[in-house]
Amino acid sequence: MKHAAFHSFHWLVRVLILGALALTAAPLHADVPGFQNLSHLQGNSFAMLPVQAQAAISQVIGRDQGSYHAVRTATGWRFNNPTHQLGATFDADGATVQHANTAWSFGLRAWGYGNTRFGVEAQTPRAVQNRIEYARGALTEWYVNGLLGIQQGFTVQASVISHQLPVISHQSPVSELTLEFDLPSDLNVEIAVDRRSLTLWRGKEMALRFTGLTAYDARGSALRARLEVARKNEKDESSALRVRVDTRGAQYPIVIDPFVQRAKLVAADGAANDWFGSAVAISGDTVVVGAYGDDIASAAGQGSAYVFVKPGGGWSDMAQSAKLVASDGAAGDLFGLSVAISGDTVVVGAISDDVGSNADQGSAYVFVKPNGGWVGTLPQAAKLTASDGTAYDDFGSAVGISGETIVVGARSDTDRDEVQGSAYVFVKPGSGWGGYLNETAKLLASDGTVNDYFGAAVAISGDTVVVGVSGDDIASNADQGSAYIFVKPVVGWNGYLNETAKLAAADGAAVDTFGRSVAINGATVVVGADYDDIGGNPDQGSAYIFTEPGGGWSGSLSQTAKLTSSDGAASDNFGGAVGVSGDMVVVGAGYDDLGGNTNQGSVYAFVKPGGGWTDMTETSKFNALDGAAFDIFGAAVSISGDVVVVGANFDDVGSNKDQGSAYVFANGTATPTPTPASTATSTPTATHTPTATATTPNDCSARPAKPQLVAPAPNAVVTKSKVPLVWGDVTCETLYKVFVKDAATNKRVYKNTLDVDMTRVRSTVLARSKTYKWFVEACNTAGCTKSAVWKFFKP
Repeated sequence: MKHAAFHSFHWLVRVLILGALALTAAPLHADVPGFQNLSHLQGNSFAMLPVQAQAAISQVIGRDQGSYHAVRTATGWRFNNPTHQLGATFDADGATVQHANTAWSFGLRAWGYGNTRFGVEAQTPRAVQNRIEYARGALTEWYVNGLLGIQQGFTVQASVISHQLPVISHQSPVSELTLEFDLPSDLNVEIAVDRRSLTLWRGKEMALRFTGLTAYDARGSALRARLEVARKNEKDESSALRVRVDTRGAQYPIVIDPFVQRAKLVAADGAANDWFGSAVAISGDTVVVGAYGDDIASAAGQGSAYVFVKPGGGWSDMAQSAKLVASDGAAGDLFGLSVAISGDTVVVGAISDDVGSNADQGSAYVFVKPNGGWVGTLPQAAKLTASDGTAYDDFGSAVGISGETIVVGARSDTDRDEVQGSAYVFVKPGSGWGGYLNETAKLLASDGTVNDYFGAAVAISGDTVVVGVSGDDIASNADQGSAYIFVKPVVGWNGYLNETAKLAAADGAAVDTFGRSVAINGATVVVGADYDDIGGNPDQGSAYIFTEPGGGWSGSLSQTAKLTSSDGAASDNFGGAVGVSGDMVVVGAGYDDLGGNTNQGSVYAFVKPGGGWTDMTETSKFNALDGAAFDIFGAAVSISGDVVVVGANFDDVGSNKDQGSAYVFANGTATPTPTPASTATSTPTATHTPTATATTPNDCSARPAKPQLVAPAPNAVVTKSKVPLVWGDVTCETLYKVFVKDAATNKRVYKNTLDVDMTRVRSTVLARSKTYKWFVEACNTAGCTKSAVWKFFKP
């Protein structure tokens, strides 16, 4: 039985420290310069703005709309924010935020730097329109209600800090800005391994989740930030939440945890076994989701696809804007097994469509946004088939689109050999997409053989196509898998074409199924290998990044970087779905077990390091707040900008088993955080929260997480005689071990052991004209976890 799910709450903390020569703090009634009368901004025009501008506009809209204004109460003030289902009350004791039957008294109790903190006393709040302030001497704590939600911030006078705090030095812990809050005594607290999110549990029920803590300064430079739970003091056994931000070298203002939008997408007419979410795609403000099990009238398993358009107020729980069906569809076509979108054009694969007398030859359908928008039930604009198609080709097993070019995989095509597979390219005719169309070009592997399943996955970006071949045998490794790159010839897509380059994993092994999923954006290709064995974990899975060489895609290439999950386990099938946009990669692990939920599924996000892609574990991980066992969350993923869509095709919606759903995650920075919410259907139904068990704040019975190196970046040139070595902090460590070795001889030239609070050190003087490699181990009583190994050169 599913029961009511609690929402995540996300807060925006903006910390502004004003120097002696800087502007003074703005008065309570001050306008935001340059943002007057902007309440008309919405949709893409708003989302494309930097998060700071969004926050400023949110404040102005909240100021101009009375529904966001503070309301007087008997003891203070109140904010209402129905858009985000939040409320907040403010009195002399502080702020309390409410959602459903859960409330958190923020109760800022202390602030400062390092271990030097100032307590705060009760203070009557004052309000003007949509802004509430607590004047606490050197610290002004403020809250603003608006389009983005309820923002919290602090203004601190630097001149006061300089008189009351010790001088901040390079190694001094007082360079950590610390904000300390009370925690509710009736809830258990669980801090995530990455120390950027926490969950509050009421017994076995998840009550609130705070996720994705990030921080950056006014230049956009990332700052190390973390959450921690600790005793308030030696005499007080109760717990406090501390937000710590390393401000060394920072340029103010600092932004901590940008606001996140949220949505869960479902079909308004969904039914059991629709498998909605088996395929997902996003382009700008439009999402398309495949439901290949959908019954259309009496045609069982004909399949459909659904289009969702971002509302003006941002993504929110919703049913579809439009439904796409094939006008000539029939039972068992499995329309919706694959989907793709670019701008106003959607492509949907129907892998089992009978074409003429050819059973299961397969086809693909093109839908173009009507003048009136994506509304209602829509038939296709064009139908795509292979001119040489035969029975059981599985044409439509994968689809991709970029601009006016579509690529379709036919994984079981018998061209040249039995079940070798192929892919087809279609270029938009001058008259537009319409009627029945055959391919412009056919793509084949020059070394293809039986059971390669070339075309099981396809992707396209501009003039470059990537095709996954999960069954390719590499030397004696059966089904190791590969991927092929095709670059548009000078004369255009025409005729039969072989690959420009072949991609394979340098560490590949039999049955890795490298090529199960592929994605491309510009010069970056991502390939999933969901059966890759990691350490002693069979089928944990991995993903590989390939960046286009300076000379272009050519020859046989091995990866630039390998991506794995820090908490991976056997049979997670990490890499079953991949996506890439700019400097962010997302990877689905649909069979990840969460707590007691078998195969609930997860998605991992990776942000490109400053020094370029290198072997790494995730930047962040997110899940469905209402997830349950066997949802297979992460079965499909897609990303556009900073918005991620995730399919959970076996999610039970109400009483409909395996109806399926999709989730939208969005963020104003490079690090995504999850915000799924309760199901929105035409008939309200209960939803499920995880049955995970609450844990103590710091359960450190296992080894620490893998340390992430920061600087010097891979292959950096370092001129300093003593090299600064910097890495990211992890939880559950008791000490760090730092090593530097001569890369040529592997001889250790430097080692240091540091306590838990140190994440940077300078090496001894290193000889010049040498290449060195360095790494860090995070250790506790359970053992040590080694970081990646990076190299640098001293000229």
